[in-house]
Amino acid sequence: MYATGYYSTGYYSTGYYSRPTFAETLLGYSWYSMIYEARIQLQDGMEGCYRYPDSMLLNILNRGLQELGRMRPEAFYEGFLDNDLNVPEITELDWGDTVTVDYMFVPPLILYITAMAETTEDDYVTDGRAMGHLTMFKTYVMGL
Repeated sequence: MYATGYYSTGYYSTGYYSRPTFAETLLGYSWYSMIYEARIQLQDGMEGCYRYPDSMLLNILNRGLQELGRMRPEAFYEGFLDNDLNVPEITELDWGDTVTVDYMFVPPLILYITAMAETTEDDYVTDGRAMGHLTMFKTYVMGL
C-alpha cells in the first residue's frame, strides 16, 4: 500500500517508496490518509496485522480534533452553529472524505495520533518519543 502526503517522501520499513499521486495532490487528504501516515511514523504498516487497531487510531484522531478545537477554535469556524463550536467526529464511514480542517493543521494532527498511540507502549524510549511528538504538536498548533 502506498502512503500519501507530508511524511511519505522516503523508503520506510514497509518496503515501498511512496509519494502522493497527482490526483491525491489535487483532491487533498482524506481522514484515512492521515491515519495511514501516522502508521508510517509508528512503523505499523503491515496491512492485516496492525499493532494499533483502526478504531483506536480513529478515536485518537477524534481526540486530536477536540484538542485542536480547544487550542485553536478558529480551525473550526466553518462549523460554528448558534455560537457553539462544532468539532467534527470522524467515523469509519467518513474515512474517504476530504479533511475539513485547514491543511496547516494536518501535520500536527498526524503528530498527535503518533504520540498518543505511542503512549500505549510500555517502553521508556517510546514514552520519551511520544512526549516529543506531543510537544511538537502543541508547538506547531500554537505557532501557526
